[in-house]
Amino acid sequence: METHDIAYYITQYSYLGIFIWFFLIDQIAPIPEELVLATVGYITHTDLINPFYAGLAALLGLILVDNTYYFLAYRGNKWAEKFRKKKRGQVLKKFQDKLQKHQVRTLFFITFIPKVRFFGPILAGLNKMRFRQFFVVNMCASLANVVLYLGLGIFFHNAMESIIKEVEVVRHSVFGVFIIIMAVVISLYVSKWLSK
Repeated sequence: METHDIAYYITQYSYLGIFIWFFLIDQIAPIPEELVLATVGYITHTDLINPFYAGLAALLGLILVDNTYYFLAYRGNKWAEKFRKKKRGQVLKKFQDKLQKHQVRTLFFITFIPKVRFFGPILAGLNKMRFRQFFVVNMCASLANVVLYLGLGIFFHNAMESIIKEVEVVRHSVFGVFIIIMAVVISLYVSKWLSK
């Protein structure tokens, strides 16, 4: 296998991997999807992955899983009912009250809260939000979310490249530290916000 063959397989199957990550793995992994999107944006600078197709793969995975959660909750699936009654029920209750008053605004902004985005489709389904309205709002918010975090990853790579041209290891290490700091800050913010 030659080098150009490896590059071909990486470019062809990376998009499928990104789709699978956001459709399946993201649902069970404790890693915030925002960090994964920023990492994908960072990696697109290797010229092996096109940022447009990477973003499209992520968006399709997110929309498909969101629609699945919406329909499960809308139809009163046992899983959705169990989920609502568990310890996450308090978090759901907080957003459900807001969703009843301001459906579009609440659903849109839930998308930007790390690890809370997951609740948006479930709450919309439990509140019997019309699918068309859910789909449009969720699509717009998810698109903005994907573009924002992919853009942050690309921006970070460009900024690092201009600051540190010669030292590859340092650049990647600084990105890793940045991701860890971002995860801690996001977690603290979400914890503080949910405790209100």
